[in-house]
This record gives sequence, structure tokens and C-alpha cells, in this order.
Amino acid sequence: MDLRATEIGKRFQEPVASLHRLDPKPRLAALQETFEVAHQSEIEALAIELVALANPARYTEYKTNIRWLDRLRSRIITRRSARELATANKARVVLVAGWARLPETCRRLMRAIEHADWPSIAATALAENPDAAPSVAAFTETWEDPAALGIAVGLLACDHRAVADCGEQILLRFASRLLPSSPADLPRKINEALTPGPVPPPASLVDALIRALEATAAHERSSPALCALLLLDRPAFDEARADLAPLLTIAMDDAHPAFPTIRRLLRRDDSPAMRRIAWRLLGDHPLGIAALERVARSGSPAQHNAVLEHTHLLQNPTRARMAARLATSQGPRPAGKPNGLQPARDSALPPSAAGLSVRARRGLPRLLASAHASADLAAALHVESLTDPDAHTRLAHARHAEGFELVDYCLDPSPAIAHAAMLRWSTVGIGSTRDLTASPSEHRTHIAAKLVRSPHEAVRRVARDEPAADATAGTLLAGRARLLAALRHDRASLAATLRDAAAHGKTGDRLEAIRVARRLGVLDGWLDLLAGMIDTPSVDARLAATAAAALGEFAETEATGALASALSHPDPRVQANAIEALDLFHRRRAAAIPDHRLVEFKTAREHRARANAIRAIARDPEGRPDPRASADDLSAMLADDRPPHRLAGVWLAERTLCGTRERGEVWQDLARRVAALARYEADAHVKARAVRCARRLLAEVASPPRAAARTDPAVAHARDRLDRFAASYAGGAA
Repeated sequence: MDLRATEIGKRFQEPVASLHRLDPKPRLAALQETFEVAHQSEIEALAIELVALANPARYTEYKTNIRWLDRLRSRIITRRSARELATANKARVVLVAGWARLPETCRRLMRAIEHADWPSIAATALAENPDAAPSVAAFTETWEDPAALGIAVGLLACDHRAVADCGEQILLRFASRLLPSSPADLPRKINEALTPGPVPPPASLVDALIRALEATAAHERSSPALCALLLLDRPAFDEARADLAPLLTIAMDDAHPAFPTIRRLLRRDDSPAMRRIAWRLLGDHPLGIAALERVARSGSPAQHNAVLEHTHLLQNPTRARMAARLATSQGPRPAGKPNGLQPARDSALPPSAAGLSVRARRGLPRLLASAHASADLAAALHVESLTDPDAHTRLAHARHAEGFELVDYCLDPSPAIAHAAMLRWSTVGIGSTRDLTASPSEHRTHIAAKLVRSPHEAVRRVARDEPAADATAGTLLAGRARLLAALRHDRASLAATLRDAAAHGKTGDRLEAIRVARRLGVLDGWLDLLAGMIDTPSVDARLAATAAAALGEFAETEATGALASALSHPDPRVQANAIEALDLFHRRRAAAIPDHRLVEFKTAREHRARANAIRAIARDPEGRPDPRASADDLSAMLADDRPPHRLAGVWLAERTLCGTRERGEVWQDLARRVAALARYEADAHVKARAVRCARRLLAEVASPPRAAARTDPAVAHARDRLDRFAASYAGGAA
């Protein structure tokens, strides 16, 4: 084409070289009309002229120090700069609209233009000339600046399919650089758009995605929704999570135009990253069911890893409740393998731990328990993990395995894993206390006998306690657990069992049965049995003494008759326990013991009976120890020539003087006697007891007088709270 023969502006003809004589505005009009019809071979010359107009010269500030001249010059420059800038923007619009025809040299010159608002220029080019959309898209596609996101959003709604695809690819390209997921977990569409380049600021990308999501009805593209979902795959402590909060709000809004697209992608996308996002979004909200359906589908180890590596999120009660609804159905068993397992292809749980990552294998047992997996699948996975090289994985399975699989973990070479499994398998580790009311099976006893030979001391220690099935075996850990379970669920049967054990058998077993029944408070109906033990001369003295102590727990007045006969028993231990039981019986009724029944014991030869008698008699009307009433008798015991009586005297002084509000002359005199024993006593046992008592008395002197613990309001309030807690706990357990 001959430019000299071209009609420019339809009014005059000028060669290109003569265009420099024109002002910028008519020169731009001439170049624009010529650029639209010029041959490709002549585009470069025209493009250079347009680039010159698009990059106006910047005027330097020159001062003449003449005020009116500088002001006039500044006004002229300002007006000229404004006109040239307007012309430059129009030239830039022409260049962007004709980007597809520009040679590479001109494109480089165009990219070097400074201070150009290319998003606005591209939008203007699209508005003035919709046919320029391919050129605008081509220009934006080569631009590695985050500002191209604004142009890409505008291209999505273009009628030209190729242009809309280009805008979609630009959006995917920048979003893929900000995604935290591994490329192997991302959808194929994202991986195809992933290229190295600058990472856009989260705020810029979120703003572009919000605009694209709001225009979903216009462009009907799913890529903005896909990017928005994938960006949510971040932990709570991620720094960019605050910038992404608007995207989460849009995803949860079922009234938003993009919500149907977001829900469809969350439910149907097969990438591991989308399954992990669905796991994070599992909850009570509009996307909850779609997230549950996606989590329930999995067909590869990578998709299982996406969830199993984040099972710690089950700590959220809402997510745990939703996870319990996951489908874990089994498919048909393969032919020829009647015992084989064939999980359904879309099962939420893997059929095998093979191919899973270490973190996923560690999280598998927790999801097995939360998803209520079938017993066969859970057992198969627990057995498979017995030989897992990772100790944390085996420990996790030991904490969730049941039945025979749990016994296998008791034989683990790691002491920690074997001990954890042993505690869960043992009687004290059984979750339901109702299971403890029955006697252990022969199989369980046989297993316990095998585990006694374990190489781990912790396992052997628990296994040695396990065969304690006798209801009276309250000294072993397993026996105590069974006793407490029977007390909670079958109190009457426990009382009958203990009563039979106390009535017949060896003396040691009978003593233990009485102690356990007294400690658990199941002595109902025992009065005749205990009274008979005291009155029968052939009964062992230890058994009679224990029976006398237990009689103090009864509320019936008939117990005093049995205790009266115990006071005349030949064994001093029976007498001492009977006196203590009488004291307890009358104190519960706020009544004083008749002195004629105990006064003879104030000078008894047996030190325990003597101390108990003085303690029972010397009480104030409220039932508290009264030092003034026992001063003479206590002084006599502290000065007795017999060491056992001095030892009992110090024992009585500690229970009489400590904790009292009255600290008069009597109290001080008795305290000095105890201090003298602590300093000069020759007997080692008496001196040790006196030193301990003296230290308590010194602490009492150092502190102001206080109310007795029995009447302290704070203690009473604490007791009320404990009683209410025990009542509510017993009601919940029942």
C-alpha cells in the first residue's frame, strides 16, 4: 500500500513523514484510520508513530525566577500535558485494539510505556470496539502483571468463545500460583494453566474472583468457582486466610448467583484437593451435604491421603457428627475367596493401608472409629497395621482396635505400644462398667496368663492383676474396678456376695470382705453376722476386732447391744475398736456416751482402749474434742511409765489439741508436755510421734484460731458441691 496515495481524514492527503507537522490530536486520527486499513507490511511504521503518541514527553521544571513568566509557563505546560495525556490514552487504546497485528519490536516498545493504566485502557478498547476483543485478550495473555486479573474478568463475558477461554486461562494461571496444594492433587484444568511467574497479592486475586463470581450468570464459567474453592484449602493459622474470608462467605451463601456452581464442583470434582476441601467444609451449613457426598467418594490412595492426613479436624464436634454418617458399605466378595473383602469403589475408607502416606496411616484408626466402619473392614486394617514400620501408626491402631486385634497389639515389640494396648484390653480399660459386673471368661484368664510372660514389665504388671475376678479382691487394680462397677449397677448382689464371703472361708478373706463392705457402704443386713463374730469365742480375734469396728457404721440401736458385749471381750483390740465404734455411733446422733460404760477404761492396761475411752468421753456438746475435759487423763498418759501408753497419749494429744479454737492455759500446758516429750523422750517411736505433734502445734500457734473443719463454711460448701456432683454423676451413669 502506498501511504502517499491514501486518503487521510477523507479531506486531505499526506505522507507519513508529513504527519509530524500535525498536532497530536489530528495526527492520532490520521494514524488510527490508516492503521485500520493498512497492509501488514506497513503496520510497523504506523505502530511506531502510535507508540510515540502513547508515550508523551515529560516536561522538566525550569524556573526563570520571574513570577509571571514561571506561572504562565507552568499553565501552558499543564494544559499541554493534559491534552497530550488524553491523546496518549487514545493512542494506547488503538495499540491494544490492534495488538494482534503488531510486530514483536513494537510490542516491546509498548510494554516499556510508563504510567499506563492498562486495565482501564483494555476496558475502553472493548467498549469502543467489541471486535477488538481477540487483540485485547492476546495483549492480556502476555502480560505477567497481577493487574491483568481485572481485564481477564471482563473477558469472561465476551461473546467470542476463544476470547472468554483466554480470560479464563489468565484467571486460572494467576490463581494456580497462589494455591497451597501440591500440583499432583489439583484438577487437570489447574495443572494445565500452571506456569511459573509472579505470585499475585491475595487481595487482588480475591477481588477479581468476587467480581467473576457475581457475574456467573453472564459468563456461565465454572473456573472462578473452582479457584475460589481451591483457595480455601488452607489451615486456620495461614496468613492469607483473612484475605480469603470473603470467598468463604460467598461459598456459604445459598442465595449467591455462584452457589449452584460451587456446590456442583464440590460434589463432583474428583481431584484429591477438592476432597480435602470438602473435609474442611464438613459441617452444618448449606454446603454440608455436598461436602459429605464428596468425602464419601474416593478411588485412589491420593484421595484417601487428602482426608486421612487431616483427621485431627475430627476434634470439631460438628465435623465428627457429620463424619459418622459416611457410607462404608462393602461390595460383593470375590469368587473363590469367601473370607476376602471387596470394599465398594467409592467407599470413604481405604480397603488397605498400602499406598497411603505415613501421616495418612496414622490418621486412619481415628476415622475408622468416627465413621463407624464395619467390623470386618476395621479388623482387616488393624491386622494389616500390626507390621507397620511406623511406631506412631501402630500406637494409633492400638488405641482403637478391639477384640483379638487388641490382644495382638499387647505383643508389640515397643513397650509404649504394648502397654497402651494392655491398658485398653485389661479390666480397668474396658469402657462400659456394666461389662465388669460379670466374671471374666476362661479365654480372658488364659490370655492374661500368657501376657504375664511379656518381655515388658509394664505389661506384666497389669497382666498379674487381671485374673482378680473375686468380688472381695479389693487390693488389686482389676478387683477394685469390678467392685466399683458392681456397686454402681448391682448393689444388692454385691452386698450378698460380700456377706457370704465374710461368713465363710479363710480368716484373711473374711477380713478383706468386711473391710471392702465397710469401705463401699454395703453393710445392710450384716448386724447379726457381725454380732455373732464378736460373741463366738472360737472366732479369730482379728476378725472380731474388725467386726466391732464395722458396727459403728450402723444406724440401728441394736448395734449398741453388740458393742456392749464387745466391751467385755478378752482381746484388747476388740475392746478398743468397740469403744471407737460407740463414739462414732453416738456422735452421729449428737448424743453423749454414758460415762459409766467407758469410765473403767480410763485406767485400762491396754493403751489403745484407754486412749479411745478418754477421747470418746472428753467432747463438748457439739461433739468436738475438749482439752479441758481430758486434761488430767491426758496428762497422766503423757507421764505414764509405760512407752505404749505414752505413745497412745501423744496420739490422743494430736487429735485433741490440733484444730481446736480454745487455746487457754489447759491447752498451753498440754502443748508444753508434748514439747518436752519431743525433746527428752528416750523411746524412739514415742519421740518421733511427739516431734510430729509438736510441729503441728507450732503451726497452730503461728496461725490465728479458726473454726473446726467440721463447721467451717467453706468446707461445708465444698461438701455440698461434691454431693451434688456425685448425685448427678450417679444419675448419668445409671
